[in-house]
Amino acid sequence: MTAKHLQIELDKLLSELRSLGIAPDEVASYAGPQKSIRPVKLDRELATRISAAINSAITALDEPEEPPVPLLAPNDLSARQKEILSWVALGKSNSVVASILGISPHTVDTHLRRAFERLGTTDRTVAAIKGINAGLISTGALKAA
Repeated sequence: MTAKHLQIELDKLLSELRSLGIAPDEVASYAGPQKSIRPVKLDRELATRISAAINSAITALDEPEEPPVPLLAPNDLSARQKEILSWVALGKSNSVVASILGISPHTVDTHLRRAFERLGTTDRTVAAIKGINAGLISTGALKAA
């Protein structure tokens, strides 16, 4: 269970407590036996729902966090997509990259759009950063240029 699901379960629990006339600040500020708490009669259904919410919260705390999204493997982009992305990382426009590689700007655009899809972005700068972080673009080549 994710933190979002845990928050939903805790919100349900707080809602149930409010329906019983217990304000969240009363629960949070309870300092021990010296403070009086008014008795509340729970019906079976409500008690079951509160118990389920508490159990869900406990289960969520015991579950490990979701693993991070793995970085892209070097073969996730074609050699041409990596080459074009390297030029983009250097700040070159599609038309300049096309001139350098001897291909049409439309072809450069197509390669970039496909690389963007695989990198999960629509932004040139983010694509270049993701490419560098995933090891798809050699930073040595960027420094040499």
